[in-house]
Amino acid sequence: MNYQLDQFRTLLAAGGVSAVTAVGMAGGYRLSIQPKEGAPGLLLSRRQERRFARLDTLAAFLREEGIARWHVQADHYRPAQRALIV
Repeated sequence: MNYQLDQFRTLLAAGGVSAVTAVGMAGGYRLSIQPKEGAPGLLLSRRQERRFARLDTLAAFLREEGIARWHVQADHYRPAQRALIV
């Protein structure tokens, strides 16, 4: 399930997030949220996945949202490769 930014903030405010992971992909990272209820990971989304080209940008975003501890999964991160937009 994809969440808009305001829905993500509501989930955070309710204490409903157990883990946040920056998942590497072509051209940057996407944000995966693991809710405490044990449901599948959620993506912070607009119409498409929200992508962060740089980890420092992602870190600044998370810091603004009050998240100080998060994980990075960079096995599929390819900085030189741009994602295909279909």
